[in-house]
Amino acid sequence: MTENNEPFSSYEENKQLLDALFSEEKMRNYSKKEIRKYFDSIATRYQEIEQRYLRTHSTIQNIVADYLVSMGWNVQFETAFADFDYNLRFDIMAKRNGKTIVVEVKPEINREILGQLLEYIFSIEKKVRHGKFFLATDILNLPFIFKNGVLSEILIDFVSKHKMGFILVDSTKEGTETWLVPSEFILA
Repeated sequence: MTENNEPFSSYEENKQLLDALFSEEKMRNYSKKEIRKYFDSIATRYQEIEQRYLRTHSTIQNIVADYLVSMGWNVQFETAFADFDYNLRFDIMAKRNGKTIVVEVKPEINREILGQLLEYIFSIEKKVRHGKFFLATDILNLPFIFKNGVLSEILIDFVSKHKMGFILVDSTKEGTETWLVPSEFILA
């Protein structure tokens, strides 16, 4: 934890978390107290945001790509592979040391995206070895993910059954912020 007591707010902590994603043992080493503190810091940041429009697809995509590149991952945009349906394109695919992170970017969370997410999840589970799937979105969508309701129940079901995580982003005049929320943290 960094000096400001916000977990995962330093470069090194984020790098360790990304590396731990692919190890059940390392993920179990994160305490529930540390995870709760992380969620509290995300909620606090959400509450501090002044009213604004949701960030666009390309803005979110660029923030996430920059984050992953800064952590040492090789990033590709709008990736399609022969093993997949050619109509199926992943917004971001990041690879490093035989591990793969697939990110679908959705500026807005609504019921219409659920079928597409499930299609991507099934494709990844079948075809990508050592892969993790994340839904990247604006931090303003936080209530749609975690408040009680049909949409959040379905998203949490995706987390539980398919290990889908979230990447939340924000951008201001001062810079960008990225929060990696692995499925293991949500289920802790």
